[in-house]
Amino acid sequence: MAGKDHILVATLSTEPQGITRVLDWLLAQRYPITEVVIVYTTATVIQPALATVTAEFAVGVYPGIRYRSVAVGGEKGPVADIRSAADA
Repeated sequence: MAGKDHILVATLSTEPQGITRVLDWLLAQRYPITEVVIVYTTATVIQPALATVTAEFAVGVYPGIRYRSVAVGGEKGPVADIRSAADA
């Protein structure tokens, strides 16, 4: 594992602890995670979870780990929810 960047790419649901529990477990297993990328839809129900995860990184809970959030986008712009193959 040494010498390589390890990036956690995860989809966000309404439960932000799904992201942080996985990250905590990977770090406990000594995976050298250097970046976390959260992929999310723009649905209103997802926004509190996104704010929670973003805040954890902003206050330094995970020092030295870069954080990015990326909204799912489609041909018509941001996707609020994925209900069909056309939304994906």
